[in-house]
Amino acid sequence: MIELIIFVHWVVVLFLLGGTAAYLITRKHALWHVPFFTISAFVQKVLYKGDCPLTLWEQDLRTVCGCGEYTGSFIVHYLDLWFEVTVSESFVTHLFTIAFVITVLVTVYKACKWWESKKNRAYN
Repeated sequence: MIELIIFVHWVVVLFLLGGTAAYLITRKHALWHVPFFTISAFVQKVLYKGDCPLTLWEQDLRTVCGCGEYTGSFIVHYLDLWFEVTVSESFVTHLFTIAFVITVLVTVYKACKWWESKKNRAYN
């Protein structure tokens, strides 16, 4: 079960960060990426007071099964464990904040361009 949570967690992380990069290039992913990013940011920041629910769930399961606990960020822990890459908690927070701001700005920009093209077509 813990392995499944770890897998899902990495998929979510890659979707959020990779989706922001893809969204800069194309609008195809916007239908999924923007709502998912917005909901995940709301859940993490508001409902869980900054903690990711998947991280909390994994840590609780590790405590129950005695599988070697860790504290802090999922990303910080597994980057260090698997790739020997050390990053700080604040780096991860800043990375996701920047990705979220980029997503919002690109959404507003693309919405304005779409609205302008609609308006131009209506007058032509």
